[in-house]
Amino acid sequence: LAWSASPFLQHIKENDVYYIHHFKVVHSSLPYRAVDHPCMAMFTEYTEIIKDEHVPDSFPVYAYKISPYEVLRSRENNTALMSDAIGLMLRVSDVKTVTVNGTPRAVRNVYISDGRETAVVALWEAHANQFPAETLQQQMQQGPVVILFVAVTVKLREGIHA
Repeated sequence: LAWSASPFLQHIKENDVYYIHHFKVVHSSLPYRAVDHPCMAMFTEYTEIIKDEHVPDSFPVYAYKISPYEVLRSRENNTALMSDAIGLMLRVSDVKTVTVNGTPRAVRNVYISDGRETAVVALWEAHANQFPAETLQQQMQQGPVVILFVAVTVKLREGIHA
């Protein structure tokens, strides 16, 4: 019987820092990995989570590893490893409905550039609908908008990396 981490979820809050004791390190069997490492931490019934009440101001707020577009291309169809991508936003499409495996799905494309080439980031379903496209397009009229996408997978669609 697999043990569930769900009892801990009610005690963990985004933007807080915790000490975690008594966890297992196991090989990841998940279909996606947010970090470039074959192992992951797994909570057990013995795991202890203690909130750090004295986090220094210098503690990093975000964790990401930006991948150059060449690296993104090399990860095409590698769904096991997610990548972080940054670029100058060029344009944003409207939300459209496409059929994937017989199911209609909402998608929005965001076109970004590293100054040499353009990549298309496809946002699906809730991400497509909740993306602040209008606000960012207004900001683009005032000046360049740089955008960071965290945890993307790379696929080639119609000759364009997305």
